[in-house]
Amino acid sequence: MTMWILLAALLIVLILCSLGVSLYVLYRANRIARKAAAAAETARQEFAAAIAAVQSRVEAVAESLSASIQEAMRDVPPPPMPGAPKSCMNLSKRSQALRLRRKGDSPEQIAQTLEIPRQEVDLLLKVHDIIFSTL
Repeated sequence: MTMWILLAALLIVLILCSLGVSLYVLYRANRIARKAAAAAETARQEFAAAIAAVQSRVEAVAESLSASIQEAMRDVPPPPMPGAPKSCMNLSKRSQALRLRRKGDSPEQIAQTLEIPRQEVDLLLKVHDIIFSTL
């Protein structure tokens, strides 16, 4: 029976030793996890500080650019207002010019009557003559 008692005592000692080792391992793991969490928090704070520094630099550059753009916009003159449109040759003026030519008016008279440049009248009459000479 003493053998059974010795065997039971040995088993209890082994269980207590394994329990002690397990508790030590858990304690060490907890310390390592705390150190890692502290290092991660420090890194997060450093990262947040770096982000804040970059944001302040970006805002400073944006303000500088905005001021530069506003200053440049003050120096730019406003675009010129479009003037009155030039009279140009449209279909009704073309037909009127050809009608006046058939009546025998000169290119100067046609340009004066229709208030268009003489070069446009000359060009119209030349093109009209070329087209009808080939037909």
